[in-house]
Amino acid sequence: MQVVVVPVRAEREPAVLERARRLLVELGGRFRVKLDDREEYTPGWKFNEWEMRGVPVRVELGPRDLQEGRAVVVARDAEGQRRSVPLESLADAVASELEAIQARMLDRARAFLEAHTAPARDYADAVERIRQRQGFVGVRWCGDQSCEDRLREDSGGSPRVIPGEPVEGPCLVCGRAARAIVYFARAY
Repeated sequence: MQVVVVPVRAEREPAVLERARRLLVELGGRFRVKLDDREEYTPGWKFNEWEMRGVPVRVELGPRDLQEGRAVVVARDAEGQRRSVPLESLADAVASELEAIQARMLDRARAFLEAHTAPARDYADAVERIRQRQGFVGVRWCGDQSCEDRLREDSGGSPRVIPGEPVEGPCLVCGRAARAIVYFARAY
């Protein structure tokens, strides 16, 4: 599910629920959408529930919003920032919000990976960093299984990826010419 529509005070204003149902149809052509029209829960409870479930975008529609021809769009990762958008451009606003969420997630993941990846200076450095679980450790490797096995045994780590980056220098295990950089890490 990408979007949840939460009508606010719909029990007092039937027009809100009616418009929310129309929004479900309008947005349903482009997104996976759910309408939360349960009356036994407060809007705040619903907001929290859908956030915990991981739904990236919430659309809120209340009597005042309906009167103004607008809806409120809230991104799960936006720390409470709310955008009021015209109902006629709601689908485009939701699409741009989903794209922005994707971009922010990718940026955070890349920053995390960069902060937790480093090349090893030598064999002892590689073993120590892997043992201490200091993220991904780049190791020059000749391609020989015995070198991989030795590093696995000494460090307790395992290879995670061989990205195919160009490499120069000797294998950190045996000293022969390296053929690849291998990123090792230790599982938690």
